Amino acid sequence: GAGPARTALAYVVKQCFGTACSQDELFERCGLKDMLEHVCAGYSATALAYGPTGSGKTYTIAGKPDSIIKHGTGDASDGVVIRTVEALFEKIRALQRDGLQFKVSGPSLAMR
Repeated sequence: GAGPARTALAYVVKQCFGTACSQDELFERCGLKDMLEHVCAGYSATALAYGPTGSGKTYTIAGKPDSIIKHGTGDASDGVVIRTVEALFEKIRALQRDGLQFKVSGPSLAMR
């Protein structure tokens, strides 16, 4: 009998970052700063890290475990989350000088 049907999949990637890419370089090249323009205009945005186990997704997103707690921000290992939050508040400060006001909030957590 015939085996299960197979479907060919094709993916188009804009960029691929290798192991020599620093956290800073990745943040500068990955497009998150461009997404912040849309966020400041009132739109939602999502960033996604995709890859096989052990490829560095958690490090890319979060940086070294507990580094922010121990050393604060500004470390070369800071992940894209802290870099994006810092860039967002930098952008907000610049826009507030033009008289705009912003409200920043996080997800609501309901106790059950």
